[in-house]
Amino acid sequence: MDYAPTYWVATAGEPPEDDGPQEGDADVDVVIVGSGFTGLSSCA
Repeated sequence: MDYAPTYWVATAGEPPEDDGPQEGDADVDVVIVGSGFTGLSSCA
């Protein structure tokens, strides 16, 4: 996949291998849904 030439892409390194969707329940303390303003507004 080609990404836009941003600072993040230039410095983040190789993305992790896609291991598919989450199946079943997960016991977690924090979940961030979305990114950008969507993720930020969900933390309020």
